[in-house]
Amino acid sequence: MNPQTAPNLELIEIDWAAIPPGQVGVRPRVITLNSKLKFHQKNAGTLTLDFLGNSPFHNGATVVGPDEELTAVKLGNFPYKCKLTHPDGTTEEVDPTKGPGGGELKISPGN
Repeated sequence: MNPQTAPNLELIEIDWAAIPPGQVGVRPRVITLNSKLKFHQKNAGTLTLDFLGNSPFHNGATVVGPDEELTAVKLGNFPYKCKLTHPDGTTEEVDPTKGPGGGELKISPGN
């Protein structure tokens, strides 16, 4: 199931309690080209998502935070690391190149 917050806005949940930690649900998450999306964190603290190598987004950003509205404008697979800075200042990071955590988007042309 693809959760959405509004028509044409994909919501991608990030949760450290997920198994594996990071992106909730199927990986890669398939997003249609030119779709709008937001990442949403379920944990207290500051979330940073670091796209490895390339940006799929309209603004070219490879580092994004939660609740930024983004538009997927580049086709392909885009893995990303998730970093959470807890309120006490400690950090955790999950990287899909070093294990099963983190996340990945697949931007497809659609139908």
